[in-house]
Amino acid sequence: MKKIIVVMLLLFPMFYNVSGQEKSTVTKKDGKVQRSLEEKIIMEKIGKLLTDTAFMFNATDMMVRGGGNVDLNYTCDVQVKNEIVKSYLPFIGKAYYVSTDTDVKNSGFDFTLPLQYYHFNKNKSGYNAVLKVKNGTDLLNYRFYITKTGCATLTVGSSRRQSISFYGSISEPN
Repeated sequence: MKKIIVVMLLLFPMFYNVSGQEKSTVTKKDGKVQRSLEEKIIMEKIGKLLTDTAFMFNATDMMVRGGGNVDLNYTCDVQVKNEIVKSYLPFIGKAYYVSTDTDVKNSGFDFTLPLQYYHFNKNKSGYNAVLKVKNGTDLLNYRFYITKTGCATLTVGSSRRQSISFYGSISEPN
């Protein structure tokens, strides 16, 4: 009888650990299911915003080519709504051409212009969206890479300036 009790006491921690592992595995699965459900809801919402051509990119950081990351301590965004692009983004980098256009008055990407081109597609990691606007003699390409969680990277290409990237999130326009 003593042998049985000793064996049970020795085996009891193994049973306890196994049941503890199973419990944590269930929690991890539940967490994955919950995260997957949240991502699906976010993807559907972003898909609707992109389909309606009505979304806003809220920039939090800027990556300068040949430089580092710059934290944006003020509101910088791009709003796309009703075929109009409202952009309020800073620019730090090289300009290859100095504009003499009277309608282009600032050095950043600060304008309200009609949308020239727009396209988006869904992939396994999120969405890609491209829009183009013409600012005087400068053709600007805005490329959005949007993840399943709503985080986004925007790369702005210009025919007159060095490209620059911004990090932030996608939301509904104001």
